[in-house]
Amino acid sequence: MPFKIDAFNLTTKQSINAQITGAVNTIKVNNDELIGENTDGIGLLNDLTKNLGIDLYNKTVLILGAGGGARGILLPLLQQQTKRLMIANRTTSKAVDLAKNFESYGKTCGFGLEKIKDTPVDIIINATSASLNGKIPDIATGVANNAICYDLMYGQQTPFMNWAQNNNALMVVDGLGMLVEQAASAFEFWTGKQPDTQVVIKAIKQTLNYQPSR
Repeated sequence: MPFKIDAFNLTTKQSINAQITGAVNTIKVNNDELIGENTDGIGLLNDLTKNLGIDLYNKTVLILGAGGGARGILLPLLQQQTKRLMIANRTTSKAVDLAKNFESYGKTCGFGLEKIKDTPVDIIINATSASLNGKIPDIATGVANNAICYDLMYGQQTPFMNWAQNNNALMVVDGLGMLVEQAASAFEFWTGKQPDTQVVIKAIKQTLNYQPSR
């Protein structure tokens, strides 16, 4: 982060998934070829569905941010037949364009952060850099009521997580599981072998005395 789109442009060949998302977080060297893949989406999906037991079917999902992180997670979410996938971004045009790029895979829409309504949604995913600079955009608080709130960042209690807890979220989770799951998918892309992610997640928590709720 924030070079996933640059990484895509660097590669000489991309997987179908990377081609659709337009962003790369994993590169495999094969002689003179640089093969790009994006494991963010499958990493998030595996964490949500396998580790956290969340069913995405017919759910209304709000994604905050329209950068490379958001690009990588859209297709796998839409493939779960979400009811509606909304993208909100500080620069409205980026959200609108990103939503249009994926509208053939499911119901999507894009708008500015200021257009978020107080109406609750099922799931909110923070794909902005707000957790890095210690701030969260000024958005309607009612949208978090009884929602599952997931921050792609990990390793600390983020401003987004605090915001979600203060606004009656049903579940508040950071991106540790996604970190491990996308890395496992990358490892499989390189070696053909799939690691046991539960062992890795447990080891990280024990080693780092992990505090964020999960």
